[in-house]
Amino acid sequence: MEDQKEAVRDVLDTHLFVRATDLLTKVVAASKGNGGQIFWITLQREFHSTSVKTVLAIASKLGVTYPIGLLTEALFTFFSFHSQ
Repeated sequence: MEDQKEAVRDVLDTHLFVRATDLLTKVVAASKGNGGQIFWITLQREFHSTSVKTVLAIASKLGVTYPIGLLTEALFTFFSFHSQ
């Protein structure tokens, strides 16, 4: 499972681009843990929907088949990393 998570993160790092400044304007709320790492992001509804659809389209175009939950988890890990 960890190998799949890493593979999905690699796909997103290679094929998804979101400017950090644009991403930050779409964040409604975020939560940080004691170590300062973001562990939860609430995005504007329209941006959330578009982002998930984009990730599904990327996966489809590349012919990769991962569970949707894994793709969305990787997407929000991507957002957490790129919004800091």
